[in-house]
Amino acid sequence: MHLSHDMENMEMKKLAFRMSVPTILSMLSLALYNLVDGAMVSSINQNALTAISLAQPVQTLMIAVALGTAVGANSLLSRRLGEKNEDVVNKIIANTFALNIIGWLITAVLGFFGAEVFIRFFKQSEVVVEYGVTYLSICTVFSLGLYMQTTFEKIFEALGKPSYTTMENLAGAVINIVLDFILIFGFYKIPAMGIRGAAIATVIAQFCATIIGILHIRHFDLNLKLKDFLLSKEIVRDIYIVGFPTIVLESISSFVTVILNKIFSVFSENAIPIWGLYMRVQTFLFMTVYGLTNAMVPIVAYNFGAKNKKRVKEAFKIFMVAVETLMIAGTLFFNFGTDIIFDVFHAEESLRAVGGIALKTLSISFVFAGISLVLSAFFQAIGKGKYSLIIFLLRQLSINIPILYVVGKYINTDYMWSAFILSEILAMVIALLFMRKIKKEVIEE
Repeated sequence: MHLSHDMENMEMKKLAFRMSVPTILSMLSLALYNLVDGAMVSSINQNALTAISLAQPVQTLMIAVALGTAVGANSLLSRRLGEKNEDVVNKIIANTFALNIIGWLITAVLGFFGAEVFIRFFKQSEVVVEYGVTYLSICTVFSLGLYMQTTFEKIFEALGKPSYTTMENLAGAVINIVLDFILIFGFYKIPAMGIRGAAIATVIAQFCATIIGILHIRHFDLNLKLKDFLLSKEIVRDIYIVGFPTIVLESISSFVTVILNKIFSVFSENAIPIWGLYMRVQTFLFMTVYGLTNAMVPIVAYNFGAKNKKRVKEAFKIFMVAVETLMIAGTLFFNFGTDIIFDVFHAEESLRAVGGIALKTLSISFVFAGISLVLSAFFQAIGKGKYSLIIFLLRQLSINIPILYVVGKYINTDYMWSAFILSEILAMVIALLFMRKIKKEVIEE
């Protein structure tokens, strides 16, 4: 009742702020880890940065599987909680853990036997291969913590305790950063382990976050029994009806990164570390934006359902201005702060020479991406999910890959980064056309 009152009556800027901050903090903790981890690994040498950039799509794929399963469970669990069916609630939670344990076992086997095959696919030097196989093997074989951490996150959200998720993520990120410093460079009697230390730090932090999740879940009177972990066909079906599309969508970015890394490996030895560096820095910006758009969805959805077009319009404007302000600031930083970025990642001169052009070019796409992301979230909120899906696919899979390849091969590798600008412009134009189509129905009085 209190939430309904806030959605209907709270001053919109205050409501937007209150809804956004917890999500942004949780997402920024992950972005901070990504940034610091990349910076510390790059201090080893450029080959190490290339290696973790090659491994990143596999890590993204693991997260996609874990997240999709957990999202499906979150949806099913929320519905059953409303029915106050405690036995089914316990069964759903236990089945979710069982499914992600199975996901970990498959990942561990594939990582143990396939890490070297995957890294060699990109035809890099033996040093990069050695680094990549070491890092990827550890992160896959010991990925149980990642799967469990993700499961706890979504269970806590469904149980009405998103603050537990934020604490879990923040603790995991801080532990990872501290362990990165100790294990990569060595400390006291602990020897420097280099890239092996970075991988060990990652998996230990994930297990620590899982332990925090276990401690938190004891606050709930769940009373899980061993038989609850036996998979139920109905529960598994219901979880993946919702969760499988999430797995597919999250996996697309992994698939795209593999293709991009393969194309980059053909044109320039610097392109892969440049892309890896760019992704780690821009994640800080985009995670903040995702925190805003995720907060926008329930606000717009509630007021759209209440047929309060005035508050729908007000929320849309506030979030669009906030996101575009961030995107403009990000573009300016990437254009005038390239030396700072390169210093943080210990970039070699050869990387700086071509990386500056790449970062400045890529950052131009931020403003267009911001518009698309806000519109995509808006479409989700009003029940036009298919529009959001089309925008997502246009941003990820439209014209950027073929243009990048053609420009890189036949024109100049410095210009191939412009493919991402064109892709974002296309997605934005289509999003605006969708908005024009439904504007009278949703926005205009």
